[in-house]
Amino acid sequence: MKTLLILFVFCFPVFGQNDINQYKKMLDQALKMQESQNASSGAMDIRIERIGGNVKVITSYEEEADLTDNYQYPLEAGDTIKTGYDGYANIYINNIGVIRLERNTELEITEPSNDMVFSLSLGSVVSKMESLNKSKMSLKIKTPSALVAVRGTEFAAEYSKFQDETSAAVFDEGEVFLYPGENEDETKAIKITKNSETSLTSSSKRVKVTKLSRFLKYKRSLTETKKNLIAHKKKWKKFDNEHRQKFREALFKKNVGQTKQKKQNIKNTGTLKK
Repeated sequence: MKTLLILFVFCFPVFGQNDINQYKKMLDQALKMQESQNASSGAMDIRIERIGGNVKVITSYEEEADLTDNYQYPLEAGDTIKTGYDGYANIYINNIGVIRLERNTELEITEPSNDMVFSLSLGSVVSKMESLNKSKMSLKIKTPSALVAVRGTEFAAEYSKFQDETSAAVFDEGEVFLYPGENEDETKAIKITKNSETSLTSSSKRVKVTKLSRFLKYKRSLTETKKNLIAHKKKWKKFDNEHRQKFREALFKKNVGQTKQKKQNIKNTGTLKK
């Protein structure tokens, strides 16, 4: 596409006003074509950035990588991010939003398309998302007991295995809908508006939305997350396929080396050496 634009600029014969108008028209068409290609290029640009502590990425084919730096790495469908007792990480979605993983959290990227789905199996997340309606996108956070549908907002979600409890809150703007189970059954939808929160379990019969209280502890995380998103938007550029592959390889390079060594040990001795 860049070659096409260069040809337009340097090779199109401009002799008169009509030619100039024709040149502008063709250039405008080329730019629109590029925008269309970008919009339909497939999966979302989802990437991870370690904030601190122990953070691990596990692929669907069981490759593992411990993040030890603060670079941004591309994520794919099936990747699970785990934070340790001292770990924090940001997951950026294009340049429109960020999901912060708090300590002791497990989050899987289930569906990275325009209809994004993340599965929260443990812990808590805090997020700042711009309006998804304008971008024709949707975002859902699934837990073993509920579904959180996001409309573009400042929100947090938690899942506790001990009580099989899903909790969600909205901070200063936006709204989310909490659904018991796996499906968006509108007859059971629980609407959460700004400065409100609620919780439910698989056995909940009545769910009450209350004023923000237990989720106030995430206010500081939200402030940091919003600052991180602003900084990310200023430098964001979508990964092309070449750079995506390059950074994925860099992310799992250490693990690949360890796997090769283990295979070599098996080949040489017939046993797996640790």
